[in-house]
Amino acid sequence: MDKKITNLAEENKTQELIECLERIPNQELGQMIEQKVIKGRNDTFTLVRAILLGSPPENSSSVERRCHVYKQCISALQKYEVNNKMASELVGLLMLEADTLPGTTLAELAGIYLDNIKSDVTLSTKSLELFPKILSAISAQENIHYAGNHMKGTDYKGRVLNSMCSCRWDPKSVINLAAMFKDVPLSNEELKFVIEKILRMFGELDMSDIPALVYQLLLLCTKGHKKLVLEGIIKFFSEQDSKQKPADEMECSEDVLEMSSDNVESLRMTEGTVILHISLAVKEHQELGREFIKCLKGYQNCGVAKILSPFSLAMTLSLARINRFEDQIYEFLKSSILKSFKDAEKQSTSFWVKEIVPETSLVEEYILQTVKNSTFGWDHVIQGLVQLGFILMDSFGPKAAFGRLDLVPTLLSGPSHEACQLGAKILLKTFKAHEMVRSEILDQIFNRVITKATTPVNHFLGLLGDIVVASPSMLLDNTAKIREMFDYLSMLSPGSAEGLLGAVQPLLKLSMSLKDALMLVLRKAMFARQLESRKIGAGGFLMILKHFRVLGGLRSSQASQPSFSASQVEVDVHHRVNPSSNEALCLEILGNLRRCLSQQADVRLLLYQGLTDVLDRNTQLREPILSMLLVQLRQFYEGNTEVLPPIRLEPCIVAQGDQVFLAEPLAHLVCCIQQCLVKSAEILRKSCSGNDNESIADEEEEEEGEECEVQKELEGMMNSVVERMITAEMEDFELDKSADYSLANSVGIRNNIFAILVLGTYESLMEYTFLSGKLNESRTRQLLQLFENYKKLSDVLRERASAAAGKKGKTAVKPPQSLLSLKVVTAMLDVMLSKDRHRDDVRESLRMKDEFLKYLLTVTFQKLGQIQDRGQCEGLEGKSKPRIFEHLCHIARLLLGYYVENQKLEGEQRVREKQLLTLTLESLATTFSIATQQFAKDLKMFLDGLEVEGCEKAQTLDAEIYFHVKFIQRLVMDMFSADEDHQCLKAVGLLLSVIVQLSKTLGPEFTDCDQILAWFYKLAQEQTIDDLSLVKSLLSSLMLLGQKWQGAVVILRDLAQDIHCQIGDIDSEIELDSPTNFAIVTARSAAPTVLQLVLAQCERELDDTDWVITRGKADHAATCGDLTGDASQLTQREGNEKSICMRLGMLVNTFHELVQTALPQGPCSEQLMKVLIRVYGSLASLVKYMTPIDFQVTRQNMPQTRGSCGHIRAAWDNHGSCLSCAGCTQDNCCPFCEHWSADTWAIKRRPFKSRGRNKNSSDQSMESSVCRDFSPHDLDHMPPVAARHRSLPRDDTGQNLPGPFIGNDQLTGPETSPVNIDRSGHRSCYDRSTEHRSLTGPVTGHAMTGQESTGHRSGHRSCLGIAGIRDIDLPLLGALGLLGPLVDPSLRNLLKPLHVESADLISERPNSPAISLMVPENDSLMIEANESIIPTFISTGFNQYNAPADGSIEAGSESNEAELYYLASINQVYELMFNTLDEDFCPRPSLSLTGSAVTVTEQVARRREPGRISKATSRVDLRLPIGSSTMAVFQSLEPAN
Repeated sequence: MDKKITNLAEENKTQELIECLERIPNQELGQMIEQKVIKGRNDTFTLVRAILLGSPPENSSSVERRCHVYKQCISALQKYEVNNKMASELVGLLMLEADTLPGTTLAELAGIYLDNIKSDVTLSTKSLELFPKILSAISAQENIHYAGNHMKGTDYKGRVLNSMCSCRWDPKSVINLAAMFKDVPLSNEELKFVIEKILRMFGELDMSDIPALVYQLLLLCTKGHKKLVLEGIIKFFSEQDSKQKPADEMECSEDVLEMSSDNVESLRMTEGTVILHISLAVKEHQELGREFIKCLKGYQNCGVAKILSPFSLAMTLSLARINRFEDQIYEFLKSSILKSFKDAEKQSTSFWVKEIVPETSLVEEYILQTVKNSTFGWDHVIQGLVQLGFILMDSFGPKAAFGRLDLVPTLLSGPSHEACQLGAKILLKTFKAHEMVRSEILDQIFNRVITKATTPVNHFLGLLGDIVVASPSMLLDNTAKIREMFDYLSMLSPGSAEGLLGAVQPLLKLSMSLKDALMLVLRKAMFARQLESRKIGAGGFLMILKHFRVLGGLRSSQASQPSFSASQVEVDVHHRVNPSSNEALCLEILGNLRRCLSQQADVRLLLYQGLTDVLDRNTQLREPILSMLLVQLRQFYEGNTEVLPPIRLEPCIVAQGDQVFLAEPLAHLVCCIQQCLVKSAEILRKSCSGNDNESIADEEEEEEGEECEVQKELEGMMNSVVERMITAEMEDFELDKSADYSLANSVGIRNNIFAILVLGTYESLMEYTFLSGKLNESRTRQLLQLFENYKKLSDVLRERASAAAGKKGKTAVKPPQSLLSLKVVTAMLDVMLSKDRHRDDVRESLRMKDEFLKYLLTVTFQKLGQIQDRGQCEGLEGKSKPRIFEHLCHIARLLLGYYVENQKLEGEQRVREKQLLTLTLESLATTFSIATQQFAKDLKMFLDGLEVEGCEKAQTLDAEIYFHVKFIQRLVMDMFSADEDHQCLKAVGLLLSVIVQLSKTLGPEFTDCDQILAWFYKLAQEQTIDDLSLVKSLLSSLMLLGQKWQGAVVILRDLAQDIHCQIGDIDSEIELDSPTNFAIVTARSAAPTVLQLVLAQCERELDDTDWVITRGKADHAATCGDLTGDASQLTQREGNEKSICMRLGMLVNTFHELVQTALPQGPCSEQLMKVLIRVYGSLASLVKYMTPIDFQVTRQNMPQTRGSCGHIRAAWDNHGSCLSCAGCTQDNCCPFCEHWSADTWAIKRRPFKSRGRNKNSSDQSMESSVCRDFSPHDLDHMPPVAARHRSLPRDDTGQNLPGPFIGNDQLTGPETSPVNIDRSGHRSCYDRSTEHRSLTGPVTGHAMTGQESTGHRSGHRSCLGIAGIRDIDLPLLGALGLLGPLVDPSLRNLLKPLHVESADLISERPNSPAISLMVPENDSLMIEANESIIPTFISTGFNQYNAPADGSIEAGSESNEAELYYLASINQVYELMFNTLDEDFCPRPSLSLTGSAVTVTEQVARRREPGRISKATSRVDLRLPIGSSTMAVFQSLEPAN
C-alpha cells in the first residue's frame, strides 16, 4: 500500500491519491510511517510527502489525517534513533507544511510537546526542531480555538511558553530546549521569562553539561537581555565558589578529600570552558562585551564580590585579551582594586561606616584565588594576570619626591601601597604556578629596573628578591637573563644596583657562572670613570663579603699568591660551597677594595660603612680588614706624641681653585676602626673561651700573634689619639670663635669640613672609650672630657650658624648626623638611667653632667627618627631588624622608668629636669610609634619589656595595651594635678600621642574603648588649657578615637556652641551665655585652632556620609529588580536612612551655630564656606538617593482608591464617592460629615499651589494666578500622581488655627497683638514660662516688610531651606544664605528670602500652639536671617500649612483628622532633610503615616534683665519622624521631583 501511495504521488495523480488515502485508516498510515522509521528506510520522506500531498487542508478529514501524521512523526523522532539525513529531511518537510495547519491542530501539537516536557521525558533534538515552527505558526494565527478557549495566536503562544517555563524540566532536556528557543519568535518579556527559567536550571545539571548550556544561552541572548544572562552565569559560579570554600577549609578523611578534589577540578575545568565560550562569543558579538563592561561599572560601588569574585575576575581578564576592551577593563580593575582598599581603610577608621556596611573587603583573597584557579588549564587568563600585576605595581608604586630618588620613603602604607603589594603577590604566585610566563615576568622586571632610572624601582627589586627566595631553582633556568642584567649594572643608580645585587645574592651560591659574571662586572665598575659606577662596584664587593662567610680552610698566608683567582675554584651548584673557595674569594675582593682607599670620598665612605658590617657577618676576615685600616690611618695619624693635634686634617681636603672638597672622611675612618677593634676584641674573647684546655698548633700560634700585633698597634694609636684629643684645644685645629664658618667662600667651607670631621672624631672616640674596656672612673672621666671638647666646638658652630642665617647671603649649617651607633646609645642610656646598684659611682659621675644626658637623649631621638622614617639607622647594628627591636625595647624601658622616677620631683631639681623629661618623652613617644607601626606582631613582647608593675596580670594583648593606656593616663593626670609652675604641657601632648598610638592597635572585639574615649571627653570638659598645640592634640585625639569607636558627631555640635559663645555673635547687640560644654575651648583657642579642627572633622564626617549614600545607591541599583525586597533588607535600609538623616541633622545644627559666629575675615570664613557648600552637596545627594527609592515603594504600598463615581477619592473621605460628587457642603451635611466643624470644612477647602508654574488662564488675572483656589472637586479629580496626602492634625492643641483661606481673599492689616521674642541660643537657658504664639500676617511681595514687633531679636538664623533659587547654583546659594550678614548686602538682596524665626520644641509641653510655615508660591522655599524685620502678616502669595507643636496624635484616628493634599518643589525636600534632627535634642513622637506633621514653633520669652538680652541655643525642628517614616515624607511630595 505504501508503494501505491508513493507511486500516485510521483505520477502526480492527486485525486486518485486523495481517494486512496480516504480509504486507509489514520492508524494504518501511522504504522506505515513508524515501520519505515524503525527500519531506517530512505523512502520515509517520500511516503510522508505523498500523504501530505493527498491531504489538502480544505478538507476536515484531510486536516485530521495531517494532524495524525504530524503526531506520528513527532512520536517516531522522539522514540527511535533516526539517522541525521532522514530526520533532517522529515523535519524540513513538516516545517514547510506547518503553515497550512489550522490553529486547533497547531495547539494540539504544541500540547504534545508540553505533555512530554511535563512528564520528564528526555526530548530528542530532532523532534524539538519542529517545535519552534509550530509556535511561529501559532503566533501567526489570528484566533485559536482549543479546549473551549478562544484567544489570539500570540496570546496562546505566550500561554504555551508560560506553561513550559512553569513546569519542571528533565535536566537531560535542558540543553535541547535552550537550543530550541533560539528559533522561537519571542517578545522581550517572554525572552526574559525563558532566560530566567534556563538560569534556574543551572543548579540541577551536571558540571559537564553547563558549558553547552551556556553556549546556547549566549546564542539566545543575541535577541536581548545580555546583562541578565551574564549576571546569571556569574552569580551561579560565584555561589559554587563560595560553597567550595568551606569544603576546602574543613578537615576531612582521605576519601572525602579525594572526592572534594575531584569536584573542585570538575568545577574549575567547567569554569574555564565557560569563560572560553564567553570570550569567543564576545569576539563575535562585541555588543555582549560592551554590556558586560557596563554591568561591571554598574556594580563598582557595591561590594567587591560582585565584580572581583574569582570567576568574574577571570572572565574579565579573558575579555581583556580583546584589543577593543583592553584599556577599559584594566583601567576599571585598577580603579576598583584601589577603591576596595580605600573602602577597607574607611571602614577601619570609622565606626559608623563599619556599622552601616559591616562586610569586609576580600579583594586580595579573591584575586589570589583566581591565580590558584588558573592552574586548571585557564591559559586564556594567565596573560591577563601578569598584565594586571604589572599595572598595579606601575600605577601604585612609590613615587620620588621632586624627582629625587633619595627622598623616596622606605616605609610606605595606605591603599596605594596595598594595591602595589597585591600586584607583587599576583606576579609571584603566577611565576611559581605557570612556567609559560616566567621568562616574560623576568623580562618585564628587568626592563623596568633598567629603563626607570628616575623613578623608584624598589618594589620591583623586592618582587625579584621574593621570587629568588621562593623559587631559586626556577631562576637558575634563566641565568642568561640575569647575566644580561649584570651588564647594565653600572648604568643603574647606586641604590637600585644595591637592591638588585641583594635580590639575586642567594643565586650566587648556587651558580658559579653567575658569580664569575658578577665579579667581572664589579671589577670593570671599580675602574670606571664615573663615580656612581665605582660606588656600585664597591657596594657589590662588600655585599659578597657579607654573605660568603669564611668557615675555615686556607690560611691567609697560603692564599696570598697573586696567581690564585676565584675563577679557578669549581663549585658544584647542588652542594655547599667549599669554605676554602670562600676565603680565597674574599681575600681577592679585599685586594680589589684597597683601590677604594685612593678614590673619592664617597667611595671611601661607602667602604668604611660596609667594613664594619662585613666583620660582623664574616669574622674570619678580621686580620686583613684591620691591616687595611691600619695602613689608611697611618696617612693621617701624627706619630709624634708630643704634637697636637694627633690627626692631620689638611690631607683630608682637596682644593681645586676656589672650591674645596672632602677627600678623606676621617671621622668615619676612626669610627670604622674603633668598631672593628671592639668587634675584634669580642671575637678574640670568644675564641679564647672556646679554646681552653686545647693545644694550638705552632703555625696557628704564630698567625694569631701576627693578628694580635696588628690589633695592638691600632689600639695603641687609638689610645694615643684619645689622650691627645682630650688635651687639644680648638685653636690646635685652627677652629675658634673668630673663624669663618659660612658656606659662601672657600675658607668657610674648609672650616666647616674640619669642624665636622673633628666632631665626628670626638663621637667616635667617645664610643671607643665607652666600649673598648670595662667602664671605670678613669674611662668615665675621659668620656666626659671628650664630650666637653665636643660641646665647645658644637656650640661655636651653632652660634656661628645662627648668626650667619640672619645675614643676607649667608647659609645656615645643618647639624651633622651623629656617628654614635645604636648599640652604644643603648648602652650609655642603660648606664645612666638604669637602677643597677653596681654602677652607682659611674652613673652619678655621668648624671652630674646634665648636658651629656641631654646630648645623649638628642642622639637617641635622632636615631629613632631615622628608624621611624627609613626602618633603619646609621652605624653598627642599625640595619638588622631583630637587633633594632631589641634595642628599641631596652630604650623604651629605660626612658619610661626615668620619666616615672623624675616626674614628681619638686623645687629646683624639677625645673632642672623639665627639659630632660621633655626630651625623654619625645624619644619614648617615637619608640611607641615604631613598635606599633613596624613591629605590630611583636607588640606584646615590647610591652612586656617595659616592665610596668602589674602588667603581668594581663592575659591578652588587648588587655595589656589597655593596662598601659591606663598607666599613661595616670601620668597625664599627675601632670595636670601639679602646680602650674611645674606643669609641662608639651609632655602632656607627647603622652596623649602615646595613648592614641596604643589605642589604634586595640582589636575590634575590645569592649573598653568607651572608657578611653570618656577619659578624653572628660579631660576636654574639665581642663582649661592655654597651650594651643596641646588643645589641638587633645581635641584631634578625641575626634579621631570618637570617629573610630563611636561615630558620634554630637561633640561637633557642642564644640560649635562653645566657639559661638567664646567668639561672639554676628549681631554685636546680643550677649551670649558662658560656655557649658568644654572648658578647653577658650577665647584664645576658639578660632582658628578649634574651629579648624571642627571643620576638618566635619569634612571627614561628610566624606563618610557621601560614601554611605553612594554605597546605598549602588546596592539599591543592584537589587532594583525587586522593589519591595526582603523584609530584613528593607528594615536595614530604613535603619541606614535614619542614621544618615540623624547624622546630617547633627551637622546642620553644628553649622547653625557656626554661621552665627562672628568669625574673623580670612581663612576661617573661607574654610567655613567651603565645608558649608559640601553640606549642601551631601544633602542633595541624599535627596537624589531617597526620592526614586521611596516613590517606588510609595506607589506599591499606597494604592489610591476610587469612589463609586469613578473619581479619585481622598484618603480622609469616608463618603462612597468623592466629596464633590457627594454634593455635601457645610450647610448640607450627610451622616459621614455632619460631625465636621467649621474649621475642618475650612481646611478641606484650603487653597493649594498649582502644578503649572506661571501659567495663567484667559479669565484669570496675574494676581489670582499666584495662588490658585482648588475646590474639593479639583482635589478629587486630580490624576493619581498629581498629589500625595499629608495629615495635619488640628483639634488637639486647644487653640484655633489662624484662620481659613477661601478663594483669593487676602487678609489685610497686621496682627494686633505684638510678638515679644527672646531669641534663644542654648538649651540650658530655656524659660519654662515662655509663651508660644503664631506668626501670621500679610507679606508684601517677597521682601519681608511690615510692622516690626516689639521685643528682642534673635541672634540665631535658621539655616533651613536655603537650597534652591532657580537658575543659581544650589550649594553656593545655600552657603551664601546661611552666612547671612557675612555676605555682601547687595548679594543678599538678590536672594529675597522669607524670614522665619524658630526655636526648640519642648516635647514635654502637652498643649503647644501651632504656627504657620509659609511657602512662597513662585520661589523656592527660602528662610534666611533678617536682622531687623519679623513678618507679621501674610499675603496670598503663600500657602499656609498648620500643625500642632506636640506629637500626641494617635495612629488610626482618621475620623477626627483634617487631611491636606499639597504639592512641593524639590527645594522643600531639601528643607525637610535639613531639619530631620537627632533624638538627642529632638525627641520624636510616635506617629503613623497619617499622624505625621510638620511643626515649627517660635519661642517668646520675657526679658530677664534690663539692658541685657540673653540668648540660648535655638534649634530649628521640622517635627519629622525618621527611619521608616522617611517614606512618609516623600509620599507627601510630587513624584515629578
